[in-house]
Amino acid sequence: MLCAPGNRLVHNPGMLQRFIGAVVGALAFVFLFIFASFVLALVVAAGLLIGGWLWWRTRHLRRTARQQKGSIIEGEFRDETAPQRIERRTDHPANE
Repeated sequence: MLCAPGNRLVHNPGMLQRFIGAVVGALAFVFLFIFASFVLALVVAAGLLIGGWLWWRTRHLRRTARQQKGSIIEGEFRDETAPQRIERRTDHPANE
């Protein structure tokens, strides 16, 4: 034991303690890696299940969209009505 500033005792770990610490650290790292892999697998499986369920539930929408494909007309339109001036609008407070 060494005496550090402030009269605290500092213990230098021995070789056995260092070895046990390294083994425990390596085991913790391996355990956390396995745990993270398990969680990732669960997330992927849940995503596949939810995606498959949504795909199955919306199959009738895709079928009807395929059947109505010829009835859609695409194009542009323009509103050509003349805008009213504020003084002539019926909903303006000054005209009440």
